[in-house]
Amino acid sequence: MPVKNLLEEVKNNIEGLYGFSTGLDVQEFLVSEKEIPRGYDKKAGVLVNEKEGRLGLFYSDALLQNLEENNPLELLGEKNFHDFSVFVEELDHFLFLAEKLSCEEPFTFLETEIHGNITKYQAIKAYYAMLTGMSYVKKNRETLRDAVLNADFSSDALSERYEEAKRLSLKYSYYLDMLDSVERKTELKKFHRLNYAEKPLYIDQIIGVNYLNASRNPFV
Repeated sequence: MPVKNLLEEVKNNIEGLYGFSTGLDVQEFLVSEKEIPRGYDKKAGVLVNEKEGRLGLFYSDALLQNLEENNPLELLGEKNFHDFSVFVEELDHFLFLAEKLSCEEPFTFLETEIHGNITKYQAIKAYYAMLTGMSYVKKNRETLRDAVLNADFSSDALSERYEEAKRLSLKYSYYLDMLDSVERKTELKKFHRLNYAEKPLYIDQIIGVNYLNASRNPFV
C-alpha cells in the first residue's frame, strides 16, 4: 500500500478513536532522510522546528519500504509488526502534538508517551481483529498487549519516563479490554479530553479501583 494511503487510513482511525480532527494532510509534513538533523539515528520520530513553529514527521526509507512491501492492512506478522507499531505510535505523537499546539494547551513527555502507547495497542488490536476475527483477538489479548506495550528502551536518560508511561499504558489498556466497544469509545474520548496532570492520576486512582474490583475478566 502506498505510504500516503496508509497515513490517511491510520490518521482517520486515530482521530476517530478519540473524537478530534487536526484537519491536516500529514503527507505535507513528512521529512525525508536528507532533511533530518545530522546524528539523528531513530527510524521514526516527530521533529519540531522551533523557529518556524512547525512539526515534521520522519519515517526512515527502510521502514516505509517495508510497510509498502508488507502491507499491515493485509497481514500483520513478523515482517512488519514492529515497524507498523512504530508507524502508528509516531503518527499518534504527531497528531497529538499538532492538536495541543493549535489549541495552545500544555503537555508533557509522559502524557505524549501514554497517549501513543494506548493508541498503538488499540490500533493494532483493531487491525488484528479485522484480519483474523475478534474471537482470536479476545483469546490472545494478553499476549498482544504484552507484545505491543512491553518493548525495551535502550536510553538510560529516558528509561524512567518510558517505564512510567508503559506502566500506566498497560494498566489503562487492561481496563479498556474489560469494556464493550461502545463503552470503550466513550471512555477513550473522555480520557483524551483530560489534561496532562489528570491523565496519570485518572489511571492510577480511578481506573485502578475499577479494574481491581471488576467482575469481568478480559481473558475469558
